[in-house]
Amino acid sequence: MDIAILLGIGLLTEVTTVLFGLGGGFAAVPVVVWTDAALGADAMRVATVTSAVVMVVNAAFATAVTARRVLGALRGSTGLLLPLAAGATAGAFATRLAPPVLVFE
Repeated sequence: MDIAILLGIGLLTEVTTVLFGLGGGFAAVPVVVWTDAALGADAMRVATVTSAVVMVVNAAFATAVTARRVLGALRGSTGLLLPLAAGATAGAFATRLAPPVLVFE
């Protein structure tokens, strides 16, 4: 049963990655925490590092397969800098307001 649940969540994670571009790594954090629950407090650390590794690999692969002319056009562009900074700031403030049960340290 656990394998079927993991496969289902993995499939759902990949579908949301394709639809919303979440990178796969972030969406898998709850699954990794659940599967490594025996690690206790370290389960969240393992999930976070696993997520980071997945996202770095995905970013490297996406960069490697993107045409040089597209990468050249994107170089030096700062159009996404402000929205990314705003999202990071909003996330930081939301974490401060979130109930303690939702915040993993």
